[in-house]
Amino acid sequence: MAVPSTFIEPFTLFVRRSSSMSFECYNEAGEALELAVDDQVRFKIWSTDDALPDIEASTDTTDSKVTIDDNGVAGETPAEVTCIFHEDDTADLDSSLDYYFELFYVDHSDGDKPKVLARGDVRVMGTATGDTGL
Repeated sequence: MAVPSTFIEPFTLFVRRSSSMSFECYNEAGEALELAVDDQVRFKIWSTDDALPDIEASTDTTDSKVTIDDNGVAGETPAEVTCIFHEDDTADLDSSLDYYFELFYVDHSDGDKPKVLARGDVRVMGTATGDTGL
């Protein structure tokens, strides 16, 4: 497996709260990546090796999802994507577990190979229960 272009610092998700993170995308050589119109961008969050993801999202999902904010220009301007973590999906995370994050795209021009854009640890923090006042 190729070395991902970006190892990210740990970030925090809060149980039952929505949040988002944006990323600039670079290829494995560290050059600005251009995403093709048909490239699928996905992320996964999981707590145990070889387990099904606790949260999995793509540009085609509706709650937690990935948006492509800018497709970029190869070698000049990096593609920009935003990962949206929806409160319905974060509700099932357990603050006593260690979680891992991976952002990747499925490169249709290279036989649908998944190519890692970012990888790192996720901290999960509990939140207060009760009416949020909305």
